[in-house]
Amino acid sequence: MDSRLKDFLTDAALDHDQLMVFLTDPQSAIQSAQLSADDERALRTGNPDIIYARIQGRTYDPNDPLSSSAQAITNYNYPYYPNDTGETV
Repeated sequence: MDSRLKDFLTDAALDHDQLMVFLTDPQSAIQSAQLSADDERALRTGNPDIIYARIQGRTYDPNDPLSSSAQAITNYNYPYYPNDTGETV
């Protein structure tokens, strides 16, 4: 599996200068990272589930729990306690 998209996102998260290049000139940053057309398309959607699936080497399918970064959590009944009130939502 090609790790360029994962490496690109990791570098942007850890290196402020790289993040600023991406934010100010995304096309230049994408070209410099030599992302594939599919990686670029996934990144440009801005959809974290599509990007997550792409990093995993999967095709995004909203019905596939492994395609969603949040789906694994929503498949369980974890209580959510806003503001630590102890009341579930």
